[in-house]
Amino acid sequence: MGRPEFVATCTLLLTACASPEAVRTRGGGPGADVGNRGEPVEMHAGAEPYYETPCAMEPVRCTGPTPVFGPTSASD
Repeated sequence: MGRPEFVATCTLLLTACASPEAVRTRGGGPGADVGNRGEPVEMHAGAEPYYETPCAMEPVRCTGPTPVFGPTSASD
């Protein structure tokens, strides 16, 4: 492999290693910037997904094994 082929191969390899994130923008700022954070998007703001949904079950008391962590009874 001669010098021109070597230079062309190195150029091709270095170009192929460039991330598409380096040039992509999102929200008016750089897409790959770690600190690129805008205002959080609030989805379904104020929605009550279970509004006026009747409860079909009676409350069930857990009679399983005692918990390993946390309070051991309701009075703790």
